[in-house]
Amino acid sequence: MKRQKTIMACAILAAISTTEIIAAEATEEHQFSANMAMTTDYVWRGYSQSDNHPAIQGGFDYVHSSGFYLGTWASNVESDPGASYNYDGASTEIDLYAGWSGEFSGVSIDVGALHYEYPGTDTRDNNTNEYHLGLGYDFGIASVGATANYSDDYFGADDTYYWDFTAEMPVGMVTLAAHYGITDYDDDNKGDDYADWRIGASIEFKGFGFDLAYTETSGVSGGCKNTTCDGTAIFTVSKAF
Repeated sequence: MKRQKTIMACAILAAISTTEIIAAEATEEHQFSANMAMTTDYVWRGYSQSDNHPAIQGGFDYVHSSGFYLGTWASNVESDPGASYNYDGASTEIDLYAGWSGEFSGVSIDVGALHYEYPGTDTRDNNTNEYHLGLGYDFGIASVGATANYSDDYFGADDTYYWDFTAEMPVGMVTLAAHYGITDYDDDNKGDDYADWRIGASIEFKGFGFDLAYTETSGVSGGCKNTTCDGTAIFTVSKAF
């Protein structure tokens, strides 16, 4: 559930992500890359997917000079019934995604599809398809982005939207980032609409990425009653190849 970068160059490393997908501008016809990360907690849309435990993550990406991209990404997850997301026996999440990214009159565009797969899960409700359209703009001193995500079967729920807003600003060697997201269920009986937010700072040193962030939820019905959606600090070390 993590896209490592978005085309609008406003991604916030959540592990890492989202998990968001590809931001590299193709300088050759075909480009291949890989990434690995270790994080103290795999938090996605405000909820820990690893039950507040560390996670090891990584993926592979392909980009064509036309803007077409595809890739895969994986992380360990927690299937403990007490966790925020009970994947019914699955211990691994595998994401498969494809799309197109480009730029028009200074506005970056990213459109694509993402499939969340949980091998070994006891119910197919956990395996979900999601589609997105993202727009971004770089003002020079800072960049901003907005992405609309839609799923017609969101982990067993009906039509669900996720609205993602990001901002990123370099300050010397450090990059400051902020994110605000809204999960919107069409059928309120399937889930409670809520928001999540995140602020962080990242730096690159000797080929490694270091990210420190704080994330929290708001609007969870009755308040967050478990540690998996409480506010928490996350530290991530990553490496791109």
